[in-house]
Amino acid sequence: MYRINLLPVEYRNYQLAIKRSNRILFVLLIVVSALAVVLATSIAISSIYARQLDTIKESNESIKKQINELNTIKELQSQVTRMVADINQAAGLSPDWGNLIADICNAIPPTVELESIAAGYTGEKDSITIKGNADVLKDFTAMLEYISKIDGLGEVHFKYSGDQAKPGSLSFQVDIQKLPAEPYGLNLGGAK
Repeated sequence: MYRINLLPVEYRNYQLAIKRSNRILFVLLIVVSALAVVLATSIAISSIYARQLDTIKESNESIKKQINELNTIKELQSQVTRMVADINQAAGLSPDWGNLIADICNAIPPTVELESIAAGYTGEKDSITIKGNADVLKDFTAMLEYISKIDGLGEVHFKYSGDQAKPGSLSFQVDIQKLPAEPYGLNLGGAK
């Protein structure tokens, strides 16, 4: 059996063109839908990354603020370090008065009375003068021997005279010259 189409050729060509255009339209619709899905996915992913970027920027700003605060602390620390160096330089050389006076006072026996201890240090002339009374010459000489053994002390000179009201007792003056001097070392909380 034969198929016979009595429709005009133009109509048939028109029908074929419509079928072709419908197929092309269907393919284009699928392509546009796929592109829309890709675009929506891209927008969603970029918004996620944009939020992460904003979080990182906020964290970065917070860290910058902390660094700036630490720079202020660093500047203050350097100022303290310079001030400590200036104080140490201004003080120059000085005896360790605390230990020096403690050592001298430890040399004084209970039977020796002190009237005064005077100390001075100018860098050129340095001395400690001790005045007092002793009941027994033996205690006075023991005190002098102990003082002469203190590390770093220079010349130890003394004068004494007997007390006529109290036989056996004496008044004395001990002059210690050339004291040991060290650089002054102020240290505030780790500043060097």
